[in-house]
Amino acid sequence: MHTILASSAAALLAATVASGQTESAPPAPAKKDDGSKIVCKTEEFVGSKIPKRVCMTRSQWEQARQAAAEIMDERQLSGETRGEGPH
Repeated sequence: MHTILASSAAALLAATVASGQTESAPPAPAKKDDGSKIVCKTEEFVGSKIPKRVCMTRSQWEQARQAAAEIMDERQLSGETRGEGPH
């Protein structure tokens, strides 16, 4: 059994070397993401039990994420919690 396994591994290694492929070969360069690809997500909104599909570009999703983070930071700094508003 060990002989068969060793023979198979040797054959695979020989085929890889013969074809010029090595594990250290650099991967093909990925396409640059310019943020224009449209991504759709299912979002749940407060007050509705029906989820809604929202489609935006990657850059728009990132802008929305940053805006939400800024709002949360502002609320934390002003002491607002659980939608109570300023005192």
